[in-house]
Amino acid sequence: MSSSNGTASFIPDGYTQNVYFRELPGIHGEFRGRCRPLIMIQQGQVQRELQLAEDDWEKRQWIAARWISQQFVDWNIKQPGGQPVDHKDINQVIRLRPALFNRLWAVLNNQDGGDVDPQQTPYEAFARAQREQAVVATGAGKSVEQVLEGN
Repeated sequence: MSSSNGTASFIPDGYTQNVYFRELPGIHGEFRGRCRPLIMIQQGQVQRELQLAEDDWEKRQWIAARWISQQFVDWNIKQPGGQPVDHKDINQVIRLRPALFNRLWAVLNNQDGGDVDPQQTPYEAFARAQREQAVVATGAGKSVEQVLEGN
């Protein structure tokens, strides 16, 4: 049985998910970032936009790129010269390698949770689970820190 007590099945307002992908040599480098996964209402908006685009595959990719740029908070992707790829610049997002782009899209749509982060210690994994449970317990008006401190 899972130790999440069901809290991993709920996306509270303001939730930010850490995402890690191991490097796939020749496909894409190691990825670390944070995003706000789509809730059902947003997924409905995405589906409507994609339906309106019909069979225009280029337009459909631009729609996905826009949602990726909106929902990712930060990431470690760099251009070949070492400059960061701006996650808010849709013209840069559309140029990500297809395998990485598709995986980011899957994370937003709750179809991929990423890989196990090798830098995460068991203590960090436990602390992360506690924080996620605290986020669910916060309700309106309290921060995670307030809940963890018992305030």
